[in-house]
Amino acid sequence: MPLETQPAEMSPPSVPEPVVVPRGYSVVSLLVDESVGLAHPLQPRDRVNVAAYFPATEQLPQASVRELFRGVEVFAIQDKIGPAAAVRPGGTVAPSAISLLIPSGAETAWTLASELGQIRLSLAATTETAPHADGGLARSFVRWIEDRQAVQTKAFVSLAKPEPADDRSQGFRMTKVHGDDWTEYEIPSPGRSPVVVGSSRPANRSAAEPAGPQRTSEQRPTPATIRHRTAESPQAPTTRRME
Repeated sequence: MPLETQPAEMSPPSVPEPVVVPRGYSVVSLLVDESVGLAHPLQPRDRVNVAAYFPATEQLPQASVRELFRGVEVFAIQDKIGPAAAVRPGGTVAPSAISLLIPSGAETAWTLASELGQIRLSLAATTETAPHADGGLARSFVRWIEDRQAVQTKAFVSLAKPEPADDRSQGFRMTKVHGDDWTEYEIPSPGRSPVVVGSSRPANRSAAEPAGPQRTSEQRPTPATIRHRTAESPQAPTTRRME
């Protein structure tokens, strides 16, 4: 009779071990291509120097290179085999991404450098003991970025505030000509009475008084009065010239 087959026991799935990061360090990752500046393949525990390149822009007139870390350790690599992959005699390949151990507290410098500039790596000696492992270069780099931002803010953002518009209405002057005389008036603002500021008349004469003498109807002589005065007036004696 046929034998009954028993299913093989399934082995439990392997659980990856947690990554152990040395105390006082953080792990950051970087994609590696030709622009990074490393033609030599890397492997864990190699040491590299890290710098950031900033091309010339409107805010940065001249290109600049700032050093971030010296002698930081390669924590891990991610191998990717491709047509252009460089193979070592031992069989290792050029990594497409690497992870670096940087001092704790230097993550801000790494983020600014990777976002604002271009990361550049150079291979360092394996005996390099990272003299700047305390993050002194990283802090200096952050201060440099802050100084650049302050200069940009002062040059492009801190503009002079425009003076507030004068809400007061501007007055005006006008000149009125009557006969041979003239009078200059100033109206300080709409709705206010005009003020005499100049005149060709004497100072003791009123601004509203017209030029020249003026008689009233009572003072003006009538035709009857003129005839009466003529009749009463004595005739002047005549003098005959002797020939």
